[in-house]
Amino acid sequence: MSGAGGSAQREYERRRDRDRERRKRVTPRALILIPVVGVVVYLGIVLVVAPMINNALAGETTSGKKHAKVAPAFSDGTVQLIAVLFAAGAMLTLGKEAWGRRATTEAWAKGAEGERLTASALESLEGDGYVLLNDLRIPGRRSNVDHVLVGPSGVYVIESKNYSGAIKITSRAVTLNGRRRDRDIKEVLREAEVVETALAGRPEAEVMPVLSLHAGEVSGSLFSEPTVRGVRVGSSRKLPGWIRGRPTILSQGQVQVLAGVLSANLGRRESIAPSTEPDGVPPRPDAIHEAPSGAGAPCTCGGTLLVRTRRADGTQFLGCSRFPKCRRTLQL
Repeated sequence: MSGAGGSAQREYERRRDRDRERRKRVTPRALILIPVVGVVVYLGIVLVVAPMINNALAGETTSGKKHAKVAPAFSDGTVQLIAVLFAAGAMLTLGKEAWGRRATTEAWAKGAEGERLTASALESLEGDGYVLLNDLRIPGRRSNVDHVLVGPSGVYVIESKNYSGAIKITSRAVTLNGRRRDRDIKEVLREAEVVETALAGRPEAEVMPVLSLHAGEVSGSLFSEPTVRGVRVGSSRKLPGWIRGRPTILSQGQVQVLAGVLSANLGRRESIAPSTEPDGVPPRPDAIHEAPSGAGAPCTCGGTLLVRTRRADGTQFLGCSRFPKCRRTLQL
């Protein structure tokens, strides 16, 4: 599970530390402002709001020349109780804003946990000849690819989502608490395009985008419904079984080569162990272990510089992802 959720965890820690510094800065002002707001709210209700309501609802009624005075709509005790409750509510709201945990920050911790859960489920496939790459960087972007699984049945680009609430999966959309999650489908499709670009020139690599969910309340038959815009959606617990059931299209040597190329071009943190073909033939030289300097950098044409291998002598160089339209090369 090495590296799983690393980017999300680091972002959570960065935001958590920033929130702590913010709380330290606002604490002196908050200790003064919050009690003042509480007093203002209390006095405003007691001295302004309550008298206005009582005057509107409990005036005098006139019967001939006699005036019958009507009791106030709210007694003094009721007014004070209401004022205390409103003042306390205002103070709690300000206190939560000043010292409470931000939902946007906690979401990163939840996301990191979801990625670790997915990686834990996928690790069971390693004994079947699959290679799991976690937390791969996307060249030129701050975002990452949560998981790429390379194995006998192909290449899987897997995005983890640790949802809370009611999830419904249909052939047309994924909804969370009644709201469509189209952006999550678009996200994993973009990540699949990144992986396809990194594997450019390798037609044997079939890339399948997958959205892996962690949730307690899901409706829809997971991994039996049609895909959502080409993306398989379902529970991480059922994902290994679904992958095992797919036909074999890659040899173990091809698996290692593809995993090495992805590790180099997308900056995997862990090296890939050398492997051989079933007949003992060593993998091709582009089954490299670490991303060389310059891999993933933007090309002048707008493409991305990827690690390539010359067929003639097996030496490595940087070439554009838009080859053959762009023939720019750099020596490593």
